[in-house]
Amino acid sequence: MGLQGTQSLCALTLGCVFLCVLLTTTARTVPSLRTDTLLCYFCPLQDKSESCENFTTQCTPDQVCAISRGHTGSLHVMSAQGCVKRDLCGSHQSMSKLGVRYDVSHSCCCEDKCNYRPKSEGSLKLLLGMIQALDSEVHVRGAAHMSLLWLYLLLPSLMCENMLCYYSPYSTKETQGMFKLVVTECPPKHVCYKAQGYYGAHATLTQRGCMLVESCSQGKKISLRGAIFNTTYSCCEWNYCNSSPSTSDTMIRVFISTAALILLLMEN
Repeated sequence: MGLQGTQSLCALTLGCVFLCVLLTTTARTVPSLRTDTLLCYFCPLQDKSESCENFTTQCTPDQVCAISRGHTGSLHVMSAQGCVKRDLCGSHQSMSKLGVRYDVSHSCCCEDKCNYRPKSEGSLKLLLGMIQALDSEVHVRGAAHMSLLWLYLLLPSLMCENMLCYYSPYSTKETQGMFKLVVTECPPKHVCYKAQGYYGAHATLTQRGCMLVESCSQGKKISLRGAIFNTTYSCCEWNYCNSSPSTSDTMIRVFISTAALILLLMEN
C-alpha cells in the first residue's frame, strides 16, 4: 500500500472514530434530556397463552417498562406487561393467583413501548448487509455505516444505567428446553451470573440472573424436590455475558463487529 493509500486509510479510521464518539455522546446525552415519562404496553398477569389487547399505560418518572413472567418451578406459565419501579428490575416476587403461588420476575427496558416483544435482529442484519455492500470508492459512506453498527452494538448498555443479563430459574438438563432465556435489567451494583448446581460430583442444575459483586464467590446449598445441591456462581461484567456458550449474544456481537471492521479495511 502506497503513501496515498496509507493516508486514505488513516483518514477513514479517524473519520470512523470521530463518528463513533459523536454518536455515543449523543446516545448518552439524549436520554438524560427527556422530561417525559415512558409509555409502555399493559396487560394484567394472566396465562401466557391468553391474548391481550395492545393497551398502553403512562409510567411515573421513577418507573420503566417491564415484562413480568410467572413460573411454577421451571415452567413459564403466566405473563404480564406494564410499568414497574427501577428497583424491581431483575427481582423476583412470590405472588398468588387463584390459589396457586408463582415466582414472578421482572425484565425491564428503557424505551417507549419496548415491552411488547423481544427486539428483532433485523436492524442488525440490515446494518451488516450495508457493511458488506460497501463501495470501495465511497469511504465516507462506509465510515458512516461502520459507526452506525458500533452504535447499535453499544446502545443497549447506553440506554439503561444498569447491566442487562439473561435470567432463567433453576432447571435440570431435562427441563432446560421448556423455557427461553429472557433479558432482565439488573438492580444497581449487580452483575450477571450463571450458577451450576452440583449433586455429588455431577452438575445437574443451572440458573442465570443478576447478583451483587460481593456474592459471586459465595457458594450455597439449595434444596430442590428433596435433594440438596451445592451451588457455585460464575460472574461477568458486560451485557448479556451469562448466556449459553453455544448461543452467546455477546460473542455474536463481538464477531459481527470485528468482521465488519475487517470488511471495511479490506475495501481499502
